[in-house]
Amino acid sequence: MWGGNKPTTDEESYGQVDFDIPVDMGAFTAIKVGVKYRDQKRTQDREAYSWHWGYANDGVSANYMSQILSTDCPTLAQCDLAIGSDSVGADVVNGDITQQLTHKSAKMLELGLGPEASYAVHKVLGEIFAVEEKKTSYYIQGDFSGEDFRGNLGVRVAKTDQDSSGYLFSSDSSGLLTVDNPGLNPSLAPSTLEWVTESRSYTEILPNFNLSYDLAEDQIVRLSAARTMARPNFFDISPITAPGDLGEDNPTAQAGNPNLDPQLANQFDAAWEYYFDDASLFAVTLFYKDIESYQTSGTYSQSFYDEQTDSWISATVTRPENGPGGTTTGLEATLQYDLGGGFGVSANYTYTDAQNDGERDVMKPGSGLVMGASENMLNASAFYEDDLFSVRAMYNYRTEWYKGLHSSGAELWNDDYGQLDFTTTVNVTENISVVFEGINLTNEKVVEYNTSKDRVLSIYENGRRFVLGANFRF
Repeated sequence: MWGGNKPTTDEESYGQVDFDIPVDMGAFTAIKVGVKYRDQKRTQDREAYSWHWGYANDGVSANYMSQILSTDCPTLAQCDLAIGSDSVGADVVNGDITQQLTHKSAKMLELGLGPEASYAVHKVLGEIFAVEEKKTSYYIQGDFSGEDFRGNLGVRVAKTDQDSSGYLFSSDSSGLLTVDNPGLNPSLAPSTLEWVTESRSYTEILPNFNLSYDLAEDQIVRLSAARTMARPNFFDISPITAPGDLGEDNPTAQAGNPNLDPQLANQFDAAWEYYFDDASLFAVTLFYKDIESYQTSGTYSQSFYDEQTDSWISATVTRPENGPGGTTTGLEATLQYDLGGGFGVSANYTYTDAQNDGERDVMKPGSGLVMGASENMLNASAFYEDDLFSVRAMYNYRTEWYKGLHSSGAELWNDDYGQLDFTTTVNVTENISVVFEGINLTNEKVVEYNTSKDRVLSIYENGRRFVLGANFRF
């Protein structure tokens, strides 16, 4: 039996200098220049606990894991762990395996990590990493305005220095380094172990243009064009390769990719805004993005050494990769309406058509798909506000979307999801306010499936969450 922890750290330091220079150059009224520097670092440690390496204290069992199963917890009921239904038939047949069994976390912690527990601690070398990005941006922007228009034109130069570090170890081990050993078994360690860093740098030039035109006193047309960049997240560019259970029939592993490129896009937006009443708005926006390279997921085979069987096991490794580009076209409609007396409603609907230039081949999981794009998204809220009290109910909904490849190498999709939230604020004094929030009031579940909705991969029940807090203003 294995458990463990995965602590992470995030550190960031930054500095920025901006200059705003008034000018009188035709329609241009100001020139803005500046530089921004950010040094951001994320680390992840990983420790695994093995209770079958611990000493038993009952005087009978061979190890602490055997003691749990034979003495401390021979059945779930005897150790007070079965507080839900343990009827497989009633719950699995209706598709809701989250209701099959509920454990008491306090009892699990007592058995596994209590003062009488005995276990070994190992570093999981393939899951430990440190990623650092040093980002320097320079920009220049010209602001312009006229009788019925205003806007800006500029360019940003973004330089990124990236270091991805992790352990390089010999293949004569399963990638475990024992750091705390009760002594029942010999410690694990690869014959060679080295902390290595992969470094790369890239620079992008990102122009942008924004224009607002007053079509009438209550109507505005906005146009914008820009080249944008989205850097990959730190986990995806980490140099890890982490196998799962090598004893499974089809073992899998997950890996990072330090050579993953940022996502670059040329995007264009056109919006019409109609202010039909005080604090009331109706707007429609058309948007188009030409994306040079989508992030995708790829698989390959790699052999890992299994110390338990003293053999090499081939596993399917899934990692993020640079894929083909594509386009995203869509429409967004927004309504905000002040009903008077402090009451109001707002709603936003977005239609998105995301296309991948790659060919869709169902025999190649992930091919021709775009991650994270739902065809339909809706956000709606109703609220009341006055000087003493405010309350808001919010509903967010999106249709199914592709999430990448599962650790098994199968396509991972998220089913349609809607969530109802609630928040209220009471201003006790001018400086003190009390806030109460209710999140996921209808207790919606996150359902993930493989390509077809009848092939469920996982169901997450995060439950309802309630938060009570206070704000102090000085």
